[in-house]
Amino acid sequence: MEAAEYLEREGYLNSNQEGVLKAHFRDNPPRDSNEVRDDILRTFGVSYSRPGAIKLMQRLGFE
Repeated sequence: MEAAEYLEREGYLNSNQEGVLKAHFRDNPPRDSNEVRDDILRTFGVSYSRPGAIKLMQRLGFE
């Protein structure tokens, strides 16, 4: 699967949304994965599992 296909799948954030999320968390570091999940759901209406949120944050360059 190509990166573009992954980013455009239903239930996942697209590249623009990921950019918004990355900027938000750069300015407001989350305390834990639950905060990440809550922000994603509130902002984009997309629900992530705990492991999914962790993988997303790692992909965006957060530890």
